[in-house]
Amino acid sequence: MKHTSKMKNNIKDSFSKQLKGNEIVTEEIFKKIKTKEYHSGRKVKIGDRMLFAFLNDDVNIEPVEYLDEPLSKDIETPEIKITLIIIHEDEIDNYVLNENRKISGIPEDVPIVSIKK
Repeated sequence: MKHTSKMKNNIKDSFSKQLKGNEIVTEEIFKKIKTKEYHSGRKVKIGDRMLFAFLNDDVNIEPVEYLDEPLSKDIETPEIKITLIIIHEDEIDNYVLNENRKISGIPEDVPIVSIKK
Protein backbone atom coordinates (compact mmCIF):
# COMPACT_ATOMS: atom_id res chain seq x y z
CA MET A 1 0.00 0.00 0.00
CA LYS A 2 1.32 3.40 -0.97
CA HIS A 3 1.37 5.99 1.82
CA THR A 4 0.23 9.34 0.48
CA SER A 5 0.25 12.74 2.15
CA LYS A 6 -3.54 12.37 2.56
CA MET A 7 -2.92 9.28 4.72
CA LYS A 8 -0.39 11.26 6.79
CA ASN A 9 -3.00 13.96 7.33
CA ASN A 10 -5.51 11.32 8.43
CA ILE A 11 -3.13 9.99 11.08
CA LYS A 12 -2.37 13.52 12.31
CA ASP A 13 -6.06 14.43 12.19
CA SER A 14 -6.86 11.39 14.32
CA PHE A 15 -4.60 12.78 17.06
CA SER A 16 -5.87 16.37 16.78
CA LYS A 17 -7.92 16.34 20.02
CA GLN A 18 -4.99 14.87 21.94
CA LEU A 19 -2.54 17.35 20.42
CA LYS A 20 -4.76 20.21 21.57
CA GLY A 21 -5.96 18.79 24.87
CA ASN A 22 -3.32 16.52 26.41
CA GLU A 23 -1.20 18.21 29.03
CA ILE A 24 2.52 18.74 28.60
CA VAL A 25 4.50 16.40 30.87
CA THR A 26 5.52 18.37 33.95
CA GLU A 27 7.83 17.22 36.72
CA GLU A 28 4.76 16.40 38.83
CA ILE A 29 3.14 14.36 36.02
CA PHE A 30 6.47 12.67 35.25
CA LYS A 31 6.70 11.40 38.84
CA LYS A 32 3.19 9.92 38.63
CA ILE A 33 3.40 8.09 35.29
CA LYS A 34 4.33 4.42 35.42
CA THR A 35 5.49 4.04 31.83
CA LYS A 36 8.36 6.42 31.17
CA GLU A 37 9.05 5.13 27.68
CA TYR A 38 7.21 5.53 24.38
CA HIS A 39 6.30 2.56 22.20
CA SER A 40 9.36 3.34 20.06
CA GLY A 41 11.69 3.02 23.04
CA ARG A 42 12.30 6.77 23.25
CA LYS A 43 12.32 8.04 26.85
CA VAL A 44 9.52 10.33 28.07
CA LYS A 45 10.88 13.74 29.05
CA ILE A 46 9.48 16.76 30.86
CA GLY A 47 7.98 19.05 28.21
CA ASP A 48 6.73 16.19 25.99
CA ARG A 49 3.11 15.76 24.99
CA MET A 50 2.23 12.08 25.30
CA LEU A 51 -0.27 10.71 22.78
CA PHE A 52 -2.26 7.52 23.24
CA ALA A 53 -3.29 4.98 20.60
CA PHE A 54 -4.34 1.38 20.38
CA LEU A 55 -1.86 -0.73 18.41
CA ASN A 56 -3.34 -3.43 16.21
CA ASP A 57 -0.77 -5.07 13.98
CA ASP A 58 -3.02 -7.95 12.95
CA VAL A 59 -3.99 -6.19 9.71
CA ASN A 60 -5.12 -9.38 7.95
CA ILE A 61 -8.38 -9.63 9.89
CA GLU A 62 -11.29 -8.32 7.83
CA PRO A 63 -13.66 -5.99 9.67
CA VAL A 64 -16.72 -7.77 11.03
CA GLU A 65 -19.89 -6.63 9.30
CA TYR A 66 -23.05 -6.09 11.28
CA LEU A 67 -25.39 -9.02 10.80
CA ASP A 68 -29.17 -9.05 10.61
CA GLU A 69 -29.26 -12.24 12.65
CA PRO A 70 -27.27 -13.22 15.74
CA LEU A 71 -24.22 -15.38 15.16
CA SER A 72 -24.62 -19.09 15.74
CA LYS A 73 -22.68 -20.38 18.73
CA ASP A 74 -20.89 -22.71 16.30
CA ILE A 75 -19.32 -19.80 14.37
CA GLU A 76 -16.03 -18.51 15.67
CA THR A 77 -15.70 -14.73 15.62
CA PRO A 78 -12.27 -13.28 14.89
CA GLU A 79 -10.29 -12.00 17.85
CA ILE A 80 -8.85 -8.52 17.41
CA LYS A 81 -5.88 -7.88 19.66
CA ILE A 82 -5.09 -4.30 20.57
CA THR A 83 -2.60 -2.80 23.00
CA LEU A 84 -2.69 0.72 24.46
CA ILE A 85 0.58 2.46 23.56
CA ILE A 86 2.12 5.87 24.10
CA ILE A 87 3.44 7.75 21.07
CA HIS A 88 5.68 10.84 21.00
CA GLU A 89 4.12 13.55 18.84
CA ASP A 90 7.23 13.62 16.59
CA GLU A 91 6.72 9.90 15.82
CA ILE A 92 3.08 10.00 14.62
CA ASP A 93 4.19 9.38 11.03
CA ASN A 94 5.68 6.00 12.05
CA TYR A 95 2.11 4.68 12.31
CA VAL A 96 -0.85 4.26 9.98
CA LEU A 97 -4.46 4.64 10.94
CA ASN A 98 -6.59 1.50 10.82
CA GLU A 99 -9.64 3.25 9.42
CA ASN A 100 -11.57 -0.01 9.02
CA ARG A 101 -11.37 -0.72 12.75
CA LYS A 102 -14.27 0.42 14.89
CA ILE A 103 -14.48 -1.24 18.28
CA SER A 104 -17.23 -0.28 20.69
CA GLY A 105 -16.05 1.17 23.98
CA ILE A 106 -12.93 2.80 22.51
CA PRO A 107 -13.01 6.62 22.56
CA GLU A 108 -12.88 8.20 19.10
CA ASP A 109 -9.96 10.42 20.11
CA VAL A 110 -7.77 7.35 20.79
CA PRO A 111 -7.05 5.98 17.30
CA ILE A 112 -6.38 2.36 16.38
CA VAL A 113 -3.05 2.23 14.52
CA SER A 114 -0.52 -0.15 13.01
CA ILE A 115 3.21 0.32 12.58
CA LYS A 116 4.03 1.74 9.14
CA LYS A 117 5.83 -0.87 7.09
